[in-house]
Amino acid sequence: MTETADVWGDAGRFHLPDERWDCAACEMAWPCRTTRDELSGDTGMRRALVEQAMRGYLQDALVARPDLPARELADRHLGWIADHESAAGSTPHTP
Repeated sequence: MTETADVWGDAGRFHLPDERWDCAACEMAWPCRTTRDELSGDTGMRRALVEQAMRGYLQDALVARPDLPARELADRHLGWIADHESAAGSTPHTP
């Protein structure tokens, strides 16, 4: 994995992706709900930092999972960010 894991410190440390890019803890497609909740809520990270971290993970996933469509991986890694903010009723963070 890329250095992006360091951006978010301990968040998601128990729900990191396995070699198939599923959650090593709960076996759901990564990033799982727990990881998304941790990144967007408890960590207090700004949206731009979450996106930066997820783009790094997306690059790794694209290499590791050439059998999956790139669009599917992009949706898994980036598509949830705006959706999660909308569901929570929060205002998007700006850098």
